[in-house]
Amino acid sequence: MSYAGSSQFINAVQQAFSTLVTAYGFEVPAVEDLGREVYVLYHRGTRTVSVSMESGGRPIVELFYPSLETGEAPVAWARRNGMDRARRILRLHAADGHQPSVEAQLESAFRALEDEEIGFLRSV
Repeated sequence: MSYAGSSQFINAVQQAFSTLVTAYGFEVPAVEDLGREVYVLYHRGTRTVSVSMESGGRPIVELFYPSLETGEAPVAWARRNGMDRARRILRLHAADGHQPSVEAQLESAFRALEDEEIGFLRSV
């Protein structure tokens, strides 16, 4: 069962993060709707960009990558295709006293992703 607004969130993520597919070679996103939480997952090889939101919350952008590349401890549940992966959460900037729309939050999140993680996006 989806929370109210989950389809709006999914559509907004796909619009705001479409450049992951068109410019950076990520696959068309997979969607995991877990009731109160929705995940939109962009995969490319051993890398994943996960955009999620819980009902009433703010979007969260997580990056998953092979733990061997950085020596970071793997996250047990993040394993994909037999590869141990580490995770980091993209820092999103809080709004100045007002609650921007989900669409505006996602557009800002994608700009932050490109600004702060261009190496991750371009790596193979």
